[in-house]
Amino acid sequence: MTRFASILGVATVATLVLLSGCESATKTDTDYAKKLEGTWNGTIEHPVGEPGATVPGSSMVRAEVSRTGTNQGAVSLTISTGPVGVTDETMIVTNTVSGSIEVTATEIMVSDVSVVPPNPAIAQALADGLTLTYDLSDDESEVTVGNAVLFPALLGPTNSEITLTKQMAGDG
Repeated sequence: MTRFASILGVATVATLVLLSGCESATKTDTDYAKKLEGTWNGTIEHPVGEPGATVPGSSMVRAEVSRTGTNQGAVSLTISTGPVGVTDETMIVTNTVSGSIEVTATEIMVSDVSVVPPNPAIAQALADGLTLTYDLSDDESEVTVGNAVLFPALLGPTNSEITLTKQMAGDG
């Protein structure tokens, strides 16, 4: 019986050694860009207009994320602004930010950043790229994205993060 237990122990250790060298048993690859791929929409409430003549307003934010490879892709963020009560169609596109992305579990690194129209207030800050933090909901229908430079410059000083909802296929 002792010899049988010994053989069984050696076989168990050998199996564990073999499994530990097997990539599929120990490694999981997650394509974070694939989880973010699609169209995302959100609205930020803030005053619009010239200083001293502001009215209640809002900005609609639309992000289009396309995947070009594992954890890589492109992003285009369109910001449209208008007074409260105007329809989506009459809001004015105020900025478009785009670039190439590399995605990890918690960050989106944007390179080749373009802001249209050019915004001198943030051009230097974005010259070396842009890092956004993000938190994806468990059901992957909402994402909260943050950046202390880009969003306050484009959406007002109190907006360092935005929450976007994924547009499902067939939604207008």
